[in-house]
Amino acid sequence: MSFENKRNTVTYVLDTFVTFAVLILQLVASPILASQFTLDNVNMLKAGTLLISGLYIFELTYRPSMRWPLLIHHFCTIFAIVLLLSVLAYTGHPQIVAAGEIWLFQATTEQTVFIGLFMYRLHFPLRWTRDMLRFGAVQSFIFKLAFAAYLLAFWAQKLEQFHTSSKDIALSVMLVTIIVLLMCTQIYGAWAVWCLAEKVNQSMRLIQQRQRADSSVTVNAESPTNEKGKSMEDEV
Repeated sequence: MSFENKRNTVTYVLDTFVTFAVLILQLVASPILASQFTLDNVNMLKAGTLLISGLYIFELTYRPSMRWPLLIHHFCTIFAIVLLLSVLAYTGHPQIVAAGEIWLFQATTEQTVFIGLFMYRLHFPLRWTRDMLRFGAVQSFIFKLAFAAYLLAFWAQKLEQFHTSSKDIALSVMLVTIIVLLMCTQIYGAWAVWCLAEKVNQSMRLIQQRQRADSSVTVNAESPTNEKGKSMEDEV
């Protein structure tokens, strides 16, 4: 395994465990969506956002190279977290916290993708790797699309104050733009994972074809001997 792939594999492990830990924090703090803005719930959500930000910053500095969609995704996510915290401090609107709760689910519901990539790098059985990558691509795409739609609907219904003054409208435009941009990178990511699964599937087919070819060659090589043996037995 190359140096770059080793570091990528390390990030897959960290991504899996850190995002799962943040997902647990989000689920515990989920009463925020029912407007229960207790201090514990808000602090747990803030801790989750800090963990995700730290994870992405570490990944940006640790991995030797990253494709541009992943770079855009990480930078936009960090910027969105900073922007939401700034808007919360600026307006004091509690529903900003709920918007952050919904938005963070887009970063904490793709563990299956990381597990599939981990299996791919460590050369797990091809069938298992293919199935995990396919499942991860579909599952992450559905979850991200659903939470993006939920966030846009929530923003339109619960945050009416951000459609009055020019500053509020600017904040709305920035957040909606980031949501759309993140969704584009996430769609590309799901497509890339699906393509990787198809690559694994193609490798499986090639191996199966080689095995069939080898078995047919073996059978053809054994056939003359068997026929000769039978003819000698007939003569005796």
